[in-house]
This record gives sequence, structure tokens and C-alpha cells, in this order.
Amino acid sequence: MILQSTKNAHPGHNLVDKLRIVFCKTKGGVHCRKMQLVKVIQGCLFTALVFSTAAIACPDYDELPFYNAENRTFLSRDEIMKRYYTVIPVDGPSYNPTTWPDSTLPYCFENDNARTQLEHIIESAWKIWQASGVNYRIDMGEYNDCPPAENGAVPRNPKYLLVRAVSDGKILTSVGTQLVKEGMGPLMRFDPSPAVAMRDPVANMVHEIGHAWGFFHEHQRTSFWKIGEYADASGNENQIKFVCENMEGYDDIADRLDGTKDDACHSNFKAKDFGFLGHEFFPMKLPFTEELDDGDYDWKSVMLYASKIGGKDTGNGPATVYTRASDDKVIPYNKTPSQKDVNRFNAMYSEDAPWPNPCLINQGCSPKKAAFKNTLAKSRKVWGRQLSTSSGARIHLPEERMR
Repeated sequence: MILQSTKNAHPGHNLVDKLRIVFCKTKGGVHCRKMQLVKVIQGCLFTALVFSTAAIACPDYDELPFYNAENRTFLSRDEIMKRYYTVIPVDGPSYNPTTWPDSTLPYCFENDNARTQLEHIIESAWKIWQASGVNYRIDMGEYNDCPPAENGAVPRNPKYLLVRAVSDGKILTSVGTQLVKEGMGPLMRFDPSPAVAMRDPVANMVHEIGHAWGFFHEHQRTSFWKIGEYADASGNENQIKFVCENMEGYDDIADRLDGTKDDACHSNFKAKDFGFLGHEFFPMKLPFTEELDDGDYDWKSVMLYASKIGGKDTGNGPATVYTRASDDKVIPYNKTPSQKDVNRFNAMYSEDAPWPNPCLINQGCSPKKAAFKNTLAKSRKVWGRQLSTSSGARIHLPEERMR
């Protein structure tokens, strides 16, 4: 879906350093106080908001092949099933999307324009995943061996994720990595406009990074939708009340609907065939994914669309596309990973990954930096704008804005 917008500048980011005072209680009843320095990265929004119905795009499987080299991740089925909806971790090359080798995701910018517009956004978004609890040995960063540009652009390659800046309102990212023909590789197309999707470039990138590591949309679980009403659905009941008429583009397909589970308002395949945005919502049954049979839905997942994403313009913002079936709640933008997102992330990737191969520029190939990250990881257990003391008082933390 294309969003026409005018951007006078690319989004930047704000680095907020917060000094956290954490009270803990020892067995003997003595209170201790620890000082922790936590960096929280926030995306800055422009004051001019253009309401759009553009959605954060799931991958186009015909266009985006990926790559998987030797993977040393060994997980039990119980570990794999901790979190849905993701690719299946495998040991060795795979022609299906799977996890990145050595728990490391290297990327290259397609050109200088992509670096200028997206470097700070992607770094900030990854720090949000890290601050949320992703194991310190799991890392992503700029590849230390990106090839020179050909005809003004770095080529796609199975060794890395190619990051491309666009301005058409579309955001699209390969899911995981995959073994494919030579000369192809994973791709991220990202529009940094603050008028797209969650209206926050960094939050949008947090979502896209989830795709890049192997996450699909939470709301496209087959058990999320009632069997018999939606194609490929397997649930006993619908978890959301979906209003197809409120989707952008509905009027263009309305005369081709027949009310069955195979029309463009009920079928992922048919919606995609018609070019209808509903294909970003409807269930997908893919052979290379892991899913829980039913239940355990994560309404706080960063991979779950908000209720208004994809909604047609009402003149007062996007229409509400769905509400939660159990209580009619409108789901807000989830801009940071949930605890379940993080648990699944850590279960998919090996905590015993060798110190990065390939090396990333931000790692400097330094074992000392690994030790430093290990120390920082221990201080990430508690974060947020407010902390509770042992006596129940609230501590409001000051902010210091930095470039």
C-alpha cells in the first residue's frame, strides 16, 4: 500500500539516560540500594502528523528470499514452543525461512542515502530490543565486510540483510534467513516517515527487526481466527471482532465479495491476490513455522497490529479495524517488545553462541566488549519511567536529552 507524504527531513532520535535507584530487600530485612544506568532509546515524532492507513508490511514471499548458513542453535521442542509466531530454528542450511547463524544478524546499507536516513533508527530500535531483555550474546549490527556499491547500490547477498530507504509509505522486511540462489538475500524496505503505521519511525523499526530475526505477526496465528469463518483458521472462536468494511481499500473490492471464507475479507490468499491490505491481518498457515495450538495470545506483542492500523481515513484519523472480542478493547500501538516476545527471542537463538562470526562493526570483534555487555545485561532487569520502592512510593526519574 502506498502512502503519499511530504518529508522535509529524515527522523532523528533522542538518547535518554536514566539513573535508576532500585531498592531490594535482603533475607535479614536490611534494605540495599543499587544504582543502575540504563539507556532508553526513543524515536522523535514530527509535529506535523499526516494520518495514514499504511500498515507495517509482512514479507512478500515471492520477492524476498533469505539465507541460512550453519546454525549452532540446539533447542528442545518445549523451548521452541515458548513463543509463537516464528520460524523454526534448524541446525544447518534450509530452503525455508529460519534463524540466523551464530545468533548474529549482520546488515549492510544499500547506499549513503539509506545510511543517512536509517542508521540511527535501526541502532535505536535494536537497543530497545536489548533493553527489553534479549540475551547479550544475540546481536545485530553493520557487517564489517559489506561489498562496494554496484551502479550506486550495494547488492543483495545471502550473508547479510540489505537495508534500503524508501519514500512510498511501504515497509517490508524478510522474515528470518533462507538458503536461496546466488546473488539474492534478505531485504528490508523502510520508509522513515512519521506518517506511516505507528507514526513513530523507531517503533516501526522495532517491529521490522522482529520480522528480520524470524517473527511473523501475532494476529496471523491460525488459532487467532475461527475455523470455518476464515480460510486457514484453526481456532474455536475469533479472538477479535474484525470489521472489514473499515479497512482502507474495502470499497475497491466490495463488489467482488461473496461472504464465504474464501473471499478477500476472509482469506489471506484472496486478499493478497486482490491487492487488499487484509492479507496483513488474516491467518497464514505456513509449513516452516511453529505455533501453539490455541490460547496464550500476547496482546502486548510488538508483532501485534494496533486496532487502527490499516483503517480507512475518517477525517479524524484511521477507522478502528478491530477490537478484542472478549471485552471490545481497542488495542493501542505496542511500541516495545513484550516479555513473551523476549522469551521467544531468547529461546530461538542460542545463548551459547560463539563470539560473533561474522564480526560486526559495532562489536569491534572484541572479547572484552562481550564481557562488558555481560555486565550491562545484568542491569537490564528493571526498566521503565517509574520504579516502585520497597515502601510502595513511586520514584519519578528525571530525563536528560542528548543528541
